[in-house]
Amino acid sequence: HDEWRYGINYGLMQDCSKDTVTFRHDPSGLALPYRKMGSFLLGNNVGGAGVHWNGWTFRFMPYDFEIQTLSK
Repeated sequence: HDEWRYGINYGLMQDCSKDTVTFRHDPSGLALPYRKMGSFLLGNNVGGAGVHWNGWTFRFMPYDFEIQTLSK
């Protein structure tokens, strides 16, 4: 369930329908809201945007444990 909630539904990310970020290409431009964050993901919890990346990493494969031994 955690993979669905957090990985698919972005449970730790900011909900743009409740609180959004605006963006403009230059200072004189119109500030338009982000409707879908894409790669610009903001955290929605204590600690902010850094929290949702700290616990994420690729799962080690057997080779990853052998690589130091093989490279010496």
